[in-house]
Amino acid sequence: LNHTMSAVIRHMEQDEPSVRYEIAWVDNGNPSNLTTPITDSHQIEHALLLPQNAGLAYGMNLLIFNLCTAPYILLLEEDWLYLDWIVATQTEKRKRAIATALALLEQKELKSFDERS
Repeated sequence: LNHTMSAVIRHMEQDEPSVRYEIAWVDNGNPSNLTTPITDSHQIEHALLLPQNAGLAYGMNLLIFNLCTAPYILLLEEDWLYLDWIVATQTEKRKRAIATALALLEQKELKSFDERS
């Protein structure tokens, strides 16, 4: 998770600087020796460390409905790997995929990614 968070933060700050973001995190019962490196390495605006594993759905519901304040949410799991080195070598349009998706979502008249109607 630490590697994935670092890669996503790098992507947001370097490739998508126009997109405002925050980090919200629910840890589902891991011991402190696993959570401390993450809290020490990243600026996490909203965190909830559960004392025991309450299940994926419970953790996601807490995250989405109690911690997140942004209008859009990108969910990550501890076993997901964000392939940052692949994203970093993409074209500028692909590097800005999140900003493009947000712009499309906020348009009244949606157009496709390549600007076809």
